Amino acid sequence: MIALNFTLRNAWSDRWKNIKCWAGGTPFKTKFWEVQLLKTNIIISAEFEWTVRQDHAGIRLVLGLLSYELDMNIYDNRHWNYEGNRYYIYSEEKGLH
Repeated sequence: MIALNFTLRNAWSDRWKNIKCWAGGTPFKTKFWEVQLLKTNIIISAEFEWTVRQDHAGIRLVLGLLSYELDMNIYDNRHWNYEGNRYYIYSEEKGLH
């Protein structure tokens, strides 16, 4: 995992509102995307995260300025099987649906 983050918040505000959310699939069976526009207590922020070999692994980018944040995410919808060192294959796993 790689995570880079810089955030400056307004400590006297607890503002949080989801203004709009868009989501959809990709040409790849297990890959999806999300974009959210938020009103928060963030003064300025920049975040980048890249994850692999875990639940919902993918790339996330967040940019915030003067109480508005844009949160973009491309992720895998599968869950990681740590014992098998691979994604779960639900048709083969006992007791999982």
